[in-house]
Amino acid sequence: MELNIAGETFGEVPRPKMLAWHGDPDLKAEALMRMKTHQVQDEITQGTYFTETNVKIGPGFGSGFKGCFHGCLTSEKYMQENKLSRKKFNRMLDAMDLDARGDQGDWYHRQGELIWGIPEDLGGLLDVTFESIDGPEEAAMFAVESIEAMAVGADLTGVVQALDDADTALYNNDREAWYVTRSNPMIGARAVLQMLREAPVPNQES
Repeated sequence: MELNIAGETFGEVPRPKMLAWHGDPDLKAEALMRMKTHQVQDEITQGTYFTETNVKIGPGFGSGFKGCFHGCLTSEKYMQENKLSRKKFNRMLDAMDLDARGDQGDWYHRQGELIWGIPEDLGGLLDVTFESIDGPEEAAMFAVESIEAMAVGADLTGVVQALDDADTALYNNDREAWYVTRSNPMIGARAVLQMLREAPVPNQES
């Protein structure tokens, strides 16, 4: 693909493939363990990335915060890697002027790509899907199933576009079915999970 700027043509650098979990099975196992732990401790919630709680911290107790899909998946890992306490992490978010949820989302999605190998645009879609689900228990289950659905080393760069293409095709071919899908968030959530499961794993392709 070429870019034309002020009459001059430039080649655009192709986007590199983003491999889920950076191809590391241990990284996926860690992510799944984190999310399942948050689920058991009833810490996966909608409407906030990171909210401190007053529960006792430690094995069998809790992490000391609640959060959404990326909030639970990424906050604790970021704090550990950067040796930040929960309070210092909170101050960091405030210092970056991330008061608006959209801005926090951009930051979390970037970290999700760097830490876990989940492309930024897909991270945004996962958050939107998570928030659209009616019911915290169902949303928490979606968060866990999303991690399970992403195979180690899967190429996730085309997932969002593939979902967009499928949505457009359904709209053009069966308008009634499209409206039904749009009115039922769980149908959309299942479509996301299926597309994640079908993402190609390059080193397994024949």
